[in-house]
Amino acid sequence: LERFESDRKDFHPLNPRERSTAADMCRYMDQRLQALGFPSVSNAFEVEVMRADQFLDQLQLYMPKPIRPEDLKVSENLLRLGRPLSGGGIDVVEFCERFELLARNGAAAGSAPPA
Repeated sequence: LERFESDRKDFHPLNPRERSTAADMCRYMDQRLQALGFPSVSNAFEVEVMRADQFLDQLQLYMPKPIRPEDLKVSENLLRLGRPLSGGGIDVVEFCERFELLARNGAAAGSAPPA
């Protein structure tokens, strides 16, 4: 709540200290997805909602191998890019939008309020 109530008005779901490593991971995963023939992350995940545990497993397929413990933490943080839904689902459409912003614009992406 401090992020939203401060003068910075930071509306991003990831804390500023998490954003840099998350942006690096998004860039890596985006490049990997493109190498596999997916023009964007939304083409790789052609669903609107997915259970969080299944989505985490899917995300980890595109992470650097071997997956280090710190990479696992980043992947868990990335789940927050999608709105959590009742029943344990993740809004994959919102996730993809925020993921692409981080992959393209880095840690500064998304600190302004959504339109």
